[in-house]
Amino acid sequence: MPEWTKEGTTVLDGTTLKALQIAMHDFMPPGTVPPKDADAMSICLHKWETFDAWVRRGDGMTFINFTPKESERCGLSTFVMDPGAAYAVSDDGVILRRD
Repeated sequence: MPEWTKEGTTVLDGTTLKALQIAMHDFMPPGTVPPKDADAMSICLHKWETFDAWVRRGDGMTFINFTPKESERCGLSTFVMDPGAAYAVSDDGVILRRD
């Protein structure tokens, strides 16, 4: 294990971590699997490893954007319209907006 310092480390405070978990469970609930007859793109988009999460704190809320990297991480060149999602989650744990 490394020595834990702020330099070179991403720190999420508890409120931000809670908001991220809420958005993750809404976007892709635990246990979600692609259909048995799913194509390669559907299989790719059902994996967390396909996505980057952009997280930004706001006033009393956290903004989260899930951005897929299907071409980089799955080797797929097919274009998919809006396969990601953006969330605004209040510090109380309520999804205020989902795009």
